[in-house]
Amino acid sequence: MSSSRHRRSRVTSIEVRNAIRRNVVRKDIAEGLAVRCLRALDDDIVCGRMIRKPVVWEAAFERAEELSERFAMHRHARAADVLHVAVALMSEVQRFASLDGIQAEIARTVGLQTVTF
Repeated sequence: MSSSRHRRSRVTSIEVRNAIRRNVVRKDIAEGLAVRCLRALDDDIVCGRMIRKPVVWEAAFERAEELSERFAMHRHARAADVLHVAVALMSEVQRFASLDGIQAEIARTVGLQTVTF
């Protein structure tokens, strides 16, 4: 796979889009910027810079449970955090992007190269 293409699952796509929209409510970014970010994401998908990676959900939930057992009693890890990291591990991604510091910390701890914003 070319290094300029990025894998993503459907849950990751929803999480990223939702995080962009939530930042408008928090007044971290303007609505116009959010719309441009969402359009740029769509462009990346259409142009093939991002590809959808199918997920075997039962295996993802099992892996997320393993991560929860390992991290949730020591960090404020939400179920969505460990699920995203589990999907990334199973998808064998090169880099893991996160807007969430705790999620990024878990990803780094299990060996994923992280990109934070």
